[in-house]
Amino acid sequence: MEKLKIEDLNYQEILKNVTLDVMEERLTMIAGTNGSGKTTLLKLLAGLLKSDGEITYKDVNEPELFCKVGLLSGDHGHMHEAKSVEETLQKTLLDHNKTTKNVMSIQKRVVKLCNLDNILHQSLRDLNAFDLQKLRLAQLLCQKKELLLLDDPCRMFSTFERGSFLAIIKNVIQEEQCTVVMTTTTLDDTLSSDYLYIMDQGKIILEGKPLSVLKEERILTHLGLALPFMVDLSLKLQDYEVLDDIYLNMEKMVDALWK
Repeated sequence: MEKLKIEDLNYQEILKNVTLDVMEERLTMIAGTNGSGKTTLLKLLAGLLKSDGEITYKDVNEPELFCKVGLLSGDHGHMHEAKSVEETLQKTLLDHNKTTKNVMSIQKRVVKLCNLDNILHQSLRDLNAFDLQKLRLAQLLCQKKELLLLDDPCRMFSTFERGSFLAIIKNVIQEEQCTVVMTTTTLDDTLSSDYLYIMDQGKIILEGKPLSVLKEERILTHLGLALPFMVDLSLKLQDYEVLDDIYLNMEKMVDALWK
C-alpha cells in the first residue's frame, strides 16, 4: 500500500520535478553522490524547507503530515552532555507522552529494538558514532514517529556497524510497522532496501528493486557510484557468460561456478 507520495517536487536549483512513491512498512533508499539533492529532499519531507510540489502521507497533506515524521540527520557529532543514555530516553518519553503509565514498557521495547542494553548507563559524551545513531533512532521511536527519514546514517560506520544498523532498521520496520526512507552515498547499503531510487543533480535517474537498478553498471559508474563487490563480480562473470545471475554470497557463487 502506498503511504508517502511526492509529485513534481522542486526546490530552487537543487531539486527538479522529483516524483516518488514510498510503500508503507518498507525500507526505501535514495542513493547518490554528495550534492545530488538527497539531504534537501529529506528536509522538504520533514517540513524544514518549503517547496511548490505536492507531498501527501496516508492521504494527509502538509503541514499535518509533518507531526508524523521523524528526521535523523547526517550529523554524527558527539553530544557533550553528561546525561546517560537511559536518562535521555526517559526524558524523551516523558516529553512526548501525556501519561507516565507506559513509559517503562515503551523504554524497554525501544532499548531492545535498538540494541542499547549494554550502553544504557554510559554518558552521551562518551558514545561513538554508531551508538549515538542508535540512540537517536530510539528517540524517534519514543516520539512514536510513523515515517522515519534517515539521512546517510551509516556514513561513518565500519562494515560491521553498517550491517548491524541496517539489521536494526529492518527489525524496527517489522516490529513497529513504520516506514523508512534512507539516503546513502554507498551502494552496498542499498542491498538491504526494498526499493531503490538513484539521484543525480536533483533528479531521479533510476528506480526499481535494488538488484534490477544495480545491473545498470554503466549509468551508476558514470554517476560516480561504485557497485557492491559481489554485484560487480557477478556482472563481470556474466559478461564472460560464466554466470547467468547475481550472487551476493561467495559460497553460493562458487557452487554455481562448479555446476
